[in-house]
Amino acid sequence: SSSVALGSFLLNGSSQYGSFARPVQDDFTLVVWFRTTQQYSHSGSTTAGNYWQGAGLIGGDGSSYQNDFGMSMSMGKVVFGVGKTGATTDYSVLSPNTYRDDKWHLAVGTRIKSTGAIELYMDGASVASRSTSSVDSLTYKATLEMGREDGSRYFNGRIAVIAAYNVVWTASDVEGYYELRKPRFA
Repeated sequence: SSSVALGSFLLNGSSQYGSFARPVQDDFTLVVWFRTTQQYSHSGSTTAGNYWQGAGLIGGDGSSYQNDFGMSMSMGKVVFGVGKTGATTDYSVLSPNTYRDDKWHLAVGTRIKSTGAIELYMDGASVASRSTSSVDSLTYKATLEMGREDGSRYFNGRIAVIAAYNVVWTASDVEGYYELRKPRFA
């Protein structure tokens, strides 16, 4: 449970989250508008890690190495990534800048199943990508969580929009979406 304020969910960083059925698994685009001052650190680390190590924006991580995915905040940076069953590593991309300035930001993650390409966009612009990762269907978890990752690692801040689309947005699509909707968050 969480409280709703000013058209957004206000999450306390310790117990509040939401859950919904996973709507995507192959080609997809994840969209999150968020606002935070949180400086989340996984196990006292001073560097941002994999997507499953941050405070969940869209939490879909499963235990160990599975066909899963998610987007989180780690050390003020946004991390988006996917996993692969039986692998010894996960595949993550990380924003070079931090976004814990108590201003609204748009995070968009895209994934192309045929190549495993993943890309992270912040505020309408591409900030990180990798051309390969898992090419499996990402079906490990049937439920995704807003504001929590893997049953813990809670997000502290506001989430106004969370969406998942079963198509891969282009850079032009992301920029257009951002430009059209940013006046709401100014």
